[in-house]
Amino acid sequence: MMIRTPAILILICTLVACGGASDPDPTSPVGGGDPALAKSTCFWAGPYVQENPETNFGLLDTAALYWSADFVLPEGAQIEIGGDFAHGRYLSFNAYNAAGEATDALNDSRILAEPGAVNPFLPGADRQITARGYRLLAVPEPPPADAAQRSPNTLYLSRAEDGRVQMLYRLYVPDQDQGDTGGVPLPSVTLLPAGGEPLAGEAACTALQSKGEVMPSSTTVLPESTYALLREQAFRAEGFPALDPPQWFKFFNSTAFGLCAYLQFCGGQPEANGGIYNNLDNSYVYSFVSRVFGPVVLLRGKLPLTPHTASGEALAEAGELRYWSICSYEAYTQRVEPQGCLYDEQLPLDEERRYTIVLSSPQDRPANARPECGYAWLEWSPNGDGFGNLEDGQLLLRNLLAATEFPHSVQKVETPGSEAAVMGEYLPSIEYRDRAGVEALGCGAS
Repeated sequence: MMIRTPAILILICTLVACGGASDPDPTSPVGGGDPALAKSTCFWAGPYVQENPETNFGLLDTAALYWSADFVLPEGAQIEIGGDFAHGRYLSFNAYNAAGEATDALNDSRILAEPGAVNPFLPGADRQITARGYRLLAVPEPPPADAAQRSPNTLYLSRAEDGRVQMLYRLYVPDQDQGDTGGVPLPSVTLLPAGGEPLAGEAACTALQSKGEVMPSSTTVLPESTYALLREQAFRAEGFPALDPPQWFKFFNSTAFGLCAYLQFCGGQPEANGGIYNNLDNSYVYSFVSRVFGPVVLLRGKLPLTPHTASGEALAEAGELRYWSICSYEAYTQRVEPQGCLYDEQLPLDEERRYTIVLSSPQDRPANARPECGYAWLEWSPNGDGFGNLEDGQLLLRNLLAATEFPHSVQKVETPGSEAAVMGEYLPSIEYRDRAGVEALGCGAS
């Protein structure tokens, strides 16, 4: 094992956590909308959603949609990004370096609307306002060390030596009946060459050598041999890499994740620099679970205050978080299958905003694991980890744009091992049960 460890550590550095709903409930974010609105362009490839096997990787959140851009920015050039704010919970643009690490981001709350328009994401704003335009400038420069020195509406790009740039555009929870793009066209892109005429549309894509296609799953999914080396280690305890009782760990970066999950080194003080294609506004905790310890997993916790948006609410609300979700993934393929995510508006809550979630296979689903009884249900993937380990499961809890004054967010966890102390009742407890044990709780989560 000591001889193999250096190779494992090198390979761990490629591990990823990055962040469409599949059920027909009224808070489902996909469907409807104007069929004339293109779901991809020569610049924006996607959307990355669960329903498309080619894009169901990279630990997608089923209440979010993602578009990627991969292009070559000529020396001295800039690009202008413009459009209307989508109807949804959240949107952002993230820029990445050659290693796929997020280097800068602009989210909706930091984008100034065009003169005469309104940013519908600001607290108290009219979410259905017609005049909702914005315009950004993306420049090939590092972001200022002092955030106060940032230029307004500017995204700072990381430009590789060959000029290649990668970006992701994210839209969380499009309003009901607004479609995948949130009821507006995807953002337009105009190339501003150094000493030349601006180029838009197809001409811009041609000049930018835009790939215009989704990333292959190999961008984030480990080679089979690498995953086998990590997952199928000899002499590991039954249920590995899950623990009994289960435990939550903050995701600090890809290397720390691999060391903790598969080599069981979870200490130290890792840098919180995220993973490949991470969203700078998200922080995560994860836990591995295994049916070896019980066929049903029961999660209980308290939901932070989050805005309601899915039904097209009139005014934008503030909250302790902008968005909260929990997902169950296949650890190897990074797929979410088949009904693997729940976000805040989909949880049955009691008067104290407490929830109970049941994770199980359909055949082990307790009869009371339904919203009418106060329980939410997540389906354990029939594929396990997607690598033949059918008992495996991986849980990921997201906190998006935590309010500075909210002390119990994942963002406030600074040291491994302090997750429970910092998050308190906002970190869900996890316990193994069997079907009968959950049914014995009756109808009415307790």
